[in-house]
Amino acid sequence: MACAVDATDIVAQIEQIHQTSAVVTAALGRLSIAASMMGYGLKGQNDTITLRVSGGGPSGMLTAVADSRGNVKADVEHPIVELPLNAQGKLDVGGAVGADGTLSVVKDLGLKEPYVGVVPLVSGVICPARSRRRCLSSVRICSSSTTLSLARPVSAARILI
Repeated sequence: MACAVDATDIVAQIEQIHQTSAVVTAALGRLSIAASMMGYGLKGQNDTITLRVSGGGPSGMLTAVADSRGNVKADVEHPIVELPLNAQGKLDVGGAVGADGTLSVVKDLGLKEPYVGVVPLVSGVICPARSRRRCLSSVRICSSSTTLSLARPVSAARILI
């Protein structure tokens, strides 16, 4: 199943509400987009999916919770992190998140216990191309302060998995 979303407004709202630095905006935005896209694939109206990244980096834990309509809530422990650009001249998302930790996925379908999957981080970049397959396969196995909504249903746009 291919899924795409134009999340410019979601990420801008995250930055505005949480007053995040550029690198934290990129990290929390990526996590929120992934949660929104995964949530949109849930069948039940009250189903939710929670993604938590704890990589030991200066941003602390990042959390995104999405429902079956693609609405997402997001939070980060430390919203301001200032790092130099990485060797490629890009924001150092991996440095902000850290690579010594885990990605946990909690899929709550309203049953007695939610499905929980935990995988070690390959890098703190949040699902870079080389680890996308591992990240997505672990998801299939398996208290935030901001509520954001998609302006329209998930459709063709800038991000494609």
